[in-house]
Amino acid sequence: MLSRRSAPFQRYVYRDDLFPTVVFRRAYDALQTPHRGTKGDLDYLRILHLAATTMESEVEAALHLLLEENARIDVDTVKALVAPKMSPPVASLPAPSVDLHAYDRLLEVLT
Repeated sequence: MLSRRSAPFQRYVYRDDLFPTVVFRRAYDALQTPHRGTKGDLDYLRILHLAATTMESEVEAALHLLLEENARIDVDTVKALVAPKMSPPVASLPAPSVDLHAYDRLLEVLT
């Protein structure tokens, strides 16, 4: 017997809105194969959260790559593919010295 929480997305009214693109839908279907119900839904929600907090297009590209390779899809694998690359160090600039005496002299002239 299935519990009420076994497949929360089954009867969700706005279910189609949970799939921004076809790739996300295919990823959801792939997650449902090994983890039918709540486990697959929870994994998919974590991937959606990753897409919302990073770049959705990068998450989509990672999912597409995993689907093409028939690789296991999980949030940790997608995170590893989306992780920001090491950027070159930013050069530090010295703080400029500000001479306010010129401004004070300008105020004296104007008053």
